[in-house]
Amino acid sequence: MKFVATSSILALGLVGASAAASSLRFAKRDSPNGCSGDPGATGVANAINQWNSDVVTVNSFLEAAPTLSPADLVVQLEGR
Repeated sequence: MKFVATSSILALGLVGASAAASSLRFAKRDSPNGCSGDPGATGVANAINQWNSDVVTVNSFLEAAPTLSPADLVVQLEGR
């Protein structure tokens, strides 16, 4: 009898948790810059291109960093 009662309570808890999670799954966030909705193919492509550019910038710095003096590292990090 204890097993049946425990199983029933556990099942109800799981159903409640899954119902709450499913409603949050499709919740939309407010964008900090005021944009909302689907960015479209151009927006996605621009974001990917910017990401790739950032990766190239970081990789370039990491490749050059071992050969730089501490003063040069500060200049590189601060973008002067």
